[in-house]
Amino acid sequence: MTTSRWPHTAPPLPLILWLFLYAALWTCAARWLNPALPYDAVEAVNWAQSGEWGSPKNPWLVGVMMKPLLSFSTLAPDGYWYATHFIAVTFGMLGVWMLARRLSGRDDLAWLALMALNLSGIINFDILPYNDNYLLVALWPWLFFILARALDSDPPRWAWPLFALVAGLATMAKYSTLASLGALFWLTLLCAEHRRLYRQPTFWLAIALYLLLVIPNVLWLVTHEYSAFHWVRVQIRPELNLRATVALLSVFYPCLLLALLVYLCGGRLRWPSSGPLRSLLLLFLLPLALIYLWLSLYRGEPVTEWLQPFVILAIPLLCATIHELPTTPLRRLTRGLLALAPLVLLGYVLVYHLNLRDCRERWSGVKTFSAQAQQFWHQHSAAPLRLVGGGYLHQWLILYGTDRPRTIQPWAVDTPRPPNVYTPGLTLAEIRRSGVLLVGEIGMRCTREAFMPVWQYWPTLQPQIYHQTVFIAQPGAAAQPVCLAIIAPDAADSIQRDQRLH
Repeated sequence: MTTSRWPHTAPPLPLILWLFLYAALWTCAARWLNPALPYDAVEAVNWAQSGEWGSPKNPWLVGVMMKPLLSFSTLAPDGYWYATHFIAVTFGMLGVWMLARRLSGRDDLAWLALMALNLSGIINFDILPYNDNYLLVALWPWLFFILARALDSDPPRWAWPLFALVAGLATMAKYSTLASLGALFWLTLLCAEHRRLYRQPTFWLAIALYLLLVIPNVLWLVTHEYSAFHWVRVQIRPELNLRATVALLSVFYPCLLLALLVYLCGGRLRWPSSGPLRSLLLLFLLPLALIYLWLSLYRGEPVTEWLQPFVILAIPLLCATIHELPTTPLRRLTRGLLALAPLVLLGYVLVYHLNLRDCRERWSGVKTFSAQAQQFWHQHSAAPLRLVGGGYLHQWLILYGTDRPRTIQPWAVDTPRPPNVYTPGLTLAEIRRSGVLLVGEIGMRCTREAFMPVWQYWPTLQPQIYHQTVFIAQPGAAAQPVCLAIIAPDAADSIQRDQRLH
């Protein structure tokens, strides 16, 4: 069967309608059911404010994705977060369909790959807490699709430069992309068939374009004590464990289930003897094996998070190896997997409607507290709230404060763990000129000890107004004391300076 070629056959209209409906329904459901955004959203907005070529955990693309939220004040953080996530997911789903069709040459297997994604919760709710994995879900299928085109016997001129662009963006989304790119590098050296690439000008152009995208982040890492790698290092410790095996099974069970269903329908899986599919399978399996081995030898927290994006590639690659599957059972299998889509969405809505394990109320108090804290500022100052500082709760004003304030936490390397949220280049003069709203530690009343994170870096700051309030994490939770304090902007005369701490 002749392999379909891009762009001679565009995605069909039913596919576009399916993806649009998927993105719309899941965005609305997540937006209205989730009580508050995850902490990863706070980090992403802060990194967007910093505007640097890197961050303490990730490269620069995570922050860039939050830039529109800072530029357009009418955008709601919750709606923007879930919309960008599911738009990115649908872009990746389109890439899954294109990749499966490219490798198999069949639309029906492409549809099977797309519908098989309904077996996994990764594209729906598992990626919502993360500010980076959704970008890999969006980019990795297209990365492999373009690579399949570039490794073809007659590749177009744009294949390698476009691959470099997508590879650079994927690397700047999360460093785990380097595992597949490293495997590709060794493949071009060890395989005589691919060594010819180094004689092509477009291949060298692709290398230059990729380096142009990643070198700024490399320089940032050098000047920031390689903080992203330090963050990973402090998360793990040498210890042989089975958590990686459990995580591997929990992530890739859809592939095992799909393979079983294909077998029961009369189909078989076949390892390709040559061609782009064989190369892509190697580029998928080798990095996955190395990451699995590493996670098995080092015990740490981010185990499942590292493995989840790989399933978005595993399913189309698996479908591309299917052969001898009769048309009628294939159609029935695809329709059965299609029926899972509304069931998964219905189950998601039902879980939140029943408020199982307080999922619809958990940590919802940060929204109320952020609004109250900003209202307290505006009651005493006509100036916009530009800076916040203090305990953990102040970071949520970065996300939910309508003035989009920045934190006064500076970058610090002389600590066991550099801060995840910070403002580079902030000076004491700027703090005094703009003023700052301080939020004390949870559980502490209005004493100087409540603001120890502030005095550590800005010992000369002197608040003029204090206000004792409470923080209620969610309905039914205990009210915990929290102190608010204002340091007046130099230019503002609306601060009532006669209030003092007693």
